[in-house]
Amino acid sequence: EEGNALFGQWTTDPKGMTPREKPDSKWKVARFDTPLDSARAYAFNINTHSTYQKFRALRAKGLNPVHGLDKYSQKGTEYIGIVESVIKSNNLNEY
Repeated sequence: EEGNALFGQWTTDPKGMTPREKPDSKWKVARFDTPLDSARAYAFNINTHSTYQKFRALRAKGLNPVHGLDKYSQKGTEYIGIVESVIKSNNLNEY
């Protein structure tokens, strides 16, 4: 993955990568030195950013946290369906 951007996290850092689809966007895709750096940044983001408060609350209650990811992707609630489909097709329900 270019720039070790495993999760496509957005940034306003000028060192980020310009999205091909939106070359004039003020947002860039964060660049990382290693895949581990990308994973750490993702974990930090999902566990601290206010956007994912619902995700964390559901997870803390032992409920399906996927329904707290509607703001994770530009696809909105469609993204939840995609994630649920991946979980189901790979028998990951117990995780």
